[in-house]
Amino acid sequence: MFVDAVRGDTTAIHWLSRMCPNLASNADDVLWWSAARVGQLCVSLRLRTVLGDASATLSAIERLLNEIAKDRSSSFKTRCVLQLVHHLEVHMFNASHGCASLKVPDTKAVQFFRNNRKVCKFIMVVM
Repeated sequence: MFVDAVRGDTTAIHWLSRMCPNLASNADDVLWWSAARVGQLCVSLRLRTVLGDASATLSAIERLLNEIAKDRSSSFKTRCVLQLVHHLEVHMFNASHGCASLKVPDTKAVQFFRNNRKVCKFIMVVM
């Protein structure tokens, strides 16, 4: 559903709002929750998604960032992608350094991000 929202289809957000009324009072809350969950899942899966391995996933996110930089007509799409990048960065930092306010991912994910700490830091600076 988050991918549909990033593509500009706001019906996914409205559907989630109707299905889970206690989750959010408006679309911004649903967007925040969705991006946080996607970031958490990407870290738990060590950036292995349907897009491919870690490098393919990060390349796809970078392509999305380049696309929204060129086409600034969709503010909703921009918010979706920026929320995703923000939460991905937060959860990557949590996995590699630890954080008191977030749940610790599984040990394989923690080890992956600790071993690749410099690469992840570089990627987030470049993005």
